[in-house]
Amino acid sequence: MQLDPQILARSMLRRRQKAVVAAGIKWLVQRPTAYDLLKLRESTKDQTEQGMEFILRNVVGWEGVKESDILPGESDTSVDFSEIIAKVYLEDHPEAWGILNDAIWDLVNAHGAKVDAISKN
Repeated sequence: MQLDPQILARSMLRRRQKAVVAAGIKWLVQRPTAYDLLKLRESTKDQTEQGMEFILRNVVGWEGVKESDILPGESDTSVDFSEIIAKVYLEDHPEAWGILNDAIWDLVNAHGAKVDAISKN
């Protein structure tokens, strides 16, 4: 059986949305799968560590991030998304945690509502 790359790409795109963290900075987050949510519920890690891992696992891109956003006083050169740089940024910007967490849970809740509506038909 051959994998249809278009179906995979459409599936991934439907799980994503942008979240504005600061002026000019948009982060791309994705909805975790049901399996991801099950693993989250069964985690024995402390809440802070678990929350940061949850956010980092579901942040998949950004727009508008500059060197100066990561290193104050540096240039306004755009920075390509990197999981490692995202981790460094987020660990030092707690104001972004709630925004990204809420955006991810909004996707989870919207998906749940959609699945419920479809199952009632």
